[in-house]
Amino acid sequence: MIPNVDEILAGFLKASCNGRQLATSRRYQHVDAQLRKYLEAAGHRFLNDDKVELLGLEQAYQLDGACSRIMDAEDLLYSLPDFLRDPWLMTNNWHRRSQIAQTSRLAQWLCSQRLVDSALAGCAMIETRLAVDYARRGPDPRPS
Repeated sequence: MIPNVDEILAGFLKASCNGRQLATSRRYQHVDAQLRKYLEAAGHRFLNDDKVELLGLEQAYQLDGACSRIMDAEDLLYSLPDFLRDPWLMTNNWHRRSQIAQTSRLAQWLCSQRLVDSALAGCAMIETRLAVDYARRGPDPRPS
């Protein structure tokens, strides 16, 4: 059975927090909450037509977490670059750094766990790496 994003994120958070200090684990949990909020607000943009229809049915059944129950690993991977852009990029420096690092690790983890075919998802991986690099550099300090 193919895991949904809710299951994937739970496994990733558990693996990420394993052996970490409490403060680090809390930041990771905050990033997880922000990612889930983002997916519920914008995840539909990364679904095919059949999944969008299924999402509507799932939302009628239970609204909270519907997108995370419909999305799969490939959908998640394609959604990651936008998670590192406004308005989703966190403003608190510690949380922002955690968000960027966790997003990068999540993309790699999806491939290492063989939840996505890294050969077929190469473009999504490149887009995620570019978004990570851009987010790490921060906003351009030069005036427009």
